[in-house]
Amino acid sequence: MIGTGGIGRCFMRLATGFGMETMAWNRSVPAEPLPGPLRPLEEVLATADVLSLHLALTPQTRGFLGAAQLTAMKRGAILVNTARGGLLDEAALIAALEAGQLRHAALDVFDEEPMRPGHPLARRPDVTLTAHAGYKTPEATRRLLRLSLQHAARDRLAYAAG
Repeated sequence: MIGTGGIGRCFMRLATGFGMETMAWNRSVPAEPLPGPLRPLEEVLATADVLSLHLALTPQTRGFLGAAQLTAMKRGAILVNTARGGLLDEAALIAALEAGQLRHAALDVFDEEPMRPGHPLARRPDVTLTAHAGYKTPEATRRLLRLSLQHAARDRLAYAAG
């Protein structure tokens, strides 16, 4: 994992549950324990069979995975990006796929959204593209509705107390 916020931590737990050995790199030391060890970025890139990206997009993280980082990844690795498209240099990703450095990329976020028709990533058999809609499950919808109603009720009480 690259990034151990709420989603990265949850993904680590899921991967561990499927029998995967996990490790992570994060920009800071996480406050909560992780299901796997923290490792230097160079080690995560060089040894991970599957690299899942879970960073926030900031000026410091834009283009975080560029040509140098993709080249440093374990040959034949799989890259998953469900975080933000701007974290990944798409031209460098295409070059890494063409060179056989990466075996596959799974993306549900893109630098330009929606992805334009005919985009080079859309034509590759070694790329899986999906809509960034993992939150659109019945459970997530009920949770969002429940939280929205709780916030509205709290705000109404605060307003009435005035």
